Amino acid sequence: MSNSTYNYTFVNELKQGEFVIVNISIVDISNQNVTLYYSNFSIITSNGTYGSVVVPTTAFYDLNETGVSLTPLFQSTSSSVKLIPSYGVSGKQVIFVVPKGSTIEGIKVVERGISVGSTAISSSTLHYLSVIKLNFISNDSSVCISYNSSNPIYTISNVLNIKGDIVNEHITATVALTAVNISPSFNFTVTKGLIGKELPLVSINSEFLSYYYVPSSTPISLTIYLPPENYEGDINISFYFTYIPSWSIKVDAFINDTAEAMFVQEFGDSYFVYNISVSFVNPVSSEAGIEAQDFVLVTSAGTFNTTYVGNTHLATVTNDLYSSSVLNGSKLSYQLVFFVPVKAKPYYLVFRSQNGIVMDKIPVQGIKPIYFSLIGTICKVTNTTYVYITTPPYLFIYLYSGETFNITGYTNLYAGVYNYSIVGISVTPPFKLVGTYPKLIGVLFNEDVQFNVEIMAPNVSYYGNLTLKFYVVYNIPPYQSSSNPAAVTNIPTICLPAIIPLAVREKKKAE
Repeated sequence: MSNSTYNYTFVNELKQGEFVIVNISIVDISNQNVTLYYSNFSIITSNGTYGSVVVPTTAFYDLNETGVSLTPLFQSTSSSVKLIPSYGVSGKQVIFVVPKGSTIEGIKVVERGISVGSTAISSSTLHYLSVIKLNFISNDSSVCISYNSSNPIYTISNVLNIKGDIVNEHITATVALTAVNISPSFNFTVTKGLIGKELPLVSINSEFLSYYYVPSSTPISLTIYLPPENYEGDINISFYFTYIPSWSIKVDAFINDTAEAMFVQEFGDSYFVYNISVSFVNPVSSEAGIEAQDFVLVTSAGTFNTTYVGNTHLATVTNDLYSSSVLNGSKLSYQLVFFVPVKAKPYYLVFRSQNGIVMDKIPVQGIKPIYFSLIGTICKVTNTTYVYITTPPYLFIYLYSGETFNITGYTNLYAGVYNYSIVGISVTPPFKLVGTYPKLIGVLFNEDVQFNVEIMAPNVSYYGNLTLKFYVVYNIPPYQSSSNPAAVTNIPTICLPAIIPLAVREKKKAE
C-alpha cells in the first residue's frame, strides 16, 4: 500500500512532533463498495499508533520548495474516498503527526473497528526534508567563495551537491587551498586534486600606462552527505588557505640620506633608501603585481610605510617603486623610500600582501649604509693681498660615502711676492683630504699654479658648509718671510638657496 514516506520536523504548535507524509496506493479487493475517511487511517510507530490528520497543503511550504507536489487524499475532515471493487486510487498522500524520533513500522486501515488493510513500511524509501543555509568562511580576506545563491536550500535528498568558484583577489601572495572543514561534521567530498593546489593570482591588464586587476576564479565542487534525519539550520563550510612562497627579495644597497631631508627643512628625520632585487617564480601564474605599499620597514623607532617620492625629487632615487608587474621567472630592480627619524635603527624590511600575509622578512640591521652628502655653493674668501686662491663656484655637489671629488683652482701672485710655499691644507671634518695634483705642500713656487684638490666624502650624511684652507709661506724682498692662511674657500649658509619642502616628502608612519 505504501511506496514512499516523507518525514519533516513539525515547526508549528506541535513542537514535539514530526509530520509523516505517506504516498499511498489503495485498491478495493473486496466485492463491495467502500467509503474511507481520514479517521480510518492509522500509523504504527515505535512510540504507539496515531491517527491521520488533515493539514492544508500550504502548510508544507518548505516541502513544496523541493519540487514535491502534494495532493492529499483528504482535503478536509469531511472529505471521503469511495472505492469500488478492483479499483482504487494512487499518487495521493495521507498525513500523520507522530512523536519526534519515532520509528515508522506500518500503516493500517480500520473500518468500524475492523482492520481492512495494512502494510509494513520497512521496504519503503524514507526521505527527510532538510532546510539548509550555506555559509562560506575563508581564513584569507583576499580569497572568497562565489556561490550562485544566498537563499536557503530545500531538499529531500541526503546528498547535497554544491558548485561554486574560489575567487582569488591576491595580487602578490600565492596561496593554496590546504583544508576544508564542515560544521556540523557531515561527511563530504571536494573536487579531486584541489586540496594543496596553488591558486592563480589576479590577471594584470594594462591600459593607458596603468594597471588594473581581474580576480582569478577556480571552480570547486562539494558533495555533502546529510544524515538520515531532518536537518534545519546552517552548514558552515570553512576554507583554509596557506601562503606558498613565490617571491625572492634581496637588498642590494642601503642609502642613508639625511642631507636631502635637511635640504627641505625636515631636521631630525632622514630618507632611508633601499635598492632591492625582486624575483617571482610561480607554476600557475604568468605574472604578479607588486606595489610600494606592500613593504614596511621595522625600526627601533617603530614601523614605517614607504614614502613615494618619484624619480626626480631625490638625487638618491632614480627607480622608485610605485606599482609594477613582474613576469614569472624574471628579476627586476626597484628602490624603496622610507622617511624615518634620523636616529632610527633599521631591523627588518617586511614584504606583505594587501591583507597582511607576510611573504618575506629581510633582515637589514647588519647592512652597512651608504651615506649621501650634499654640498652647496663654494664661496671664496681671502685675507691677503700677496697670494690668493681662486676656485670656481660649485652648486650642489652630490656625494656618496667613500666617493671622492676634485676642486680645481689656481694661485695668483701679487706684485712684489718673490716666491711662496703651501705648507698645509685643511678641510672641514668629517671630509678627508686625499691629495693634490700637482703636489702642493712643501714645494717652492714663484709663479701661478693650477691645481686639483681631491676630497673624500664622509661616512655620514652631510649637509652644510665646506671650508678648505690653504696655509702659505711667502717671501717679499728684502726676503722677509710671512706665514698666514692665504685664502679660505668657504660655504657660508647664505650661499645655499632657499627651498620650499615638497608635500610628497611627508612622513608616513604605519598605523
